[in-house]
Amino acid sequence: MTFYNRCFSIQLILLRSIIDTIMPHSQLSKKDQKKVDIFLTSGVNQPDRQPFKPWKVIKIWSSVIILIAILAHLIKIIYLPEY
Repeated sequence: MTFYNRCFSIQLILLRSIIDTIMPHSQLSKKDQKKVDIFLTSGVNQPDRQPFKPWKVIKIWSSVIILIAILAHLIKIIYLPEY
């Protein structure tokens, strides 16, 4: 089980406990509720995801910031000549 799946199942458990405290009487029969629970935990609608890579995000943001700084410096040189 991947980290994402574990987080998702923890979220489902928390959501289910919150819903149970708000609406203690379920409108579904126990048989239908069991089917819903099985469907929700089956992962049918979960996309396959690659693991999160924080260093890749840091490199991308650093590159963007450096490019903006270089662009600002070039604009300063072109449009604001020194006196």
